Amino acid sequence: VNHICGDGMPDLKALAAFAARLREPDASFGNISEATGTGTSDDPIQMPYWQSSSLADEFIDMAYDAGWVAEDFDWPRWMDSNEAKAFLENPNKIASANVEQLQKLLTVIIRSDRYCEGTVQQAFDQGLLQAITVRAVILHAISGEPPFDVCSSPQV
Repeated sequence: VNHICGDGMPDLKALAAFAARLREPDASFGNISEATGTGTSDDPIQMPYWQSSSLADEFIDMAYDAGWVAEDFDWPRWMDSNEAKAFLENPNKIASANVEQLQKLLTVIIRSDRYCEGTVQQAFDQGLLQAITVRAVILHAISGEPPFDVCSSPQV
């Protein structure tokens, strides 16, 4: 398999470690702030913005550090492909994704958020990130690497 990151395979264990944490009942990736202010010079209007949770920040940091956000990859072009649309529109299809496809998906989701705040939150709300991490657990299990307890919530 040719991985798009160019320097080897992204760290499956690091991604898989988030599977239990993302499925916890109180898991949150953040929220959209409320608009504030009256529009005067003493009280200017503050437009709503996405406030990420610590879980979201940790996940995004892990994705960059573990090689899941690919460099030198034309993610906007891939995002419009039939392959990408199939995964992005139906999280159940992620159950058949390979490592390269997971990397492409995470790159699209995380890089898109830089241009459209809330994309990562939407991927979480739709179950895309949960499906990606569960698939990472399965791929890690069949990789032959030492197992870890996916039912607990390891601190990454």
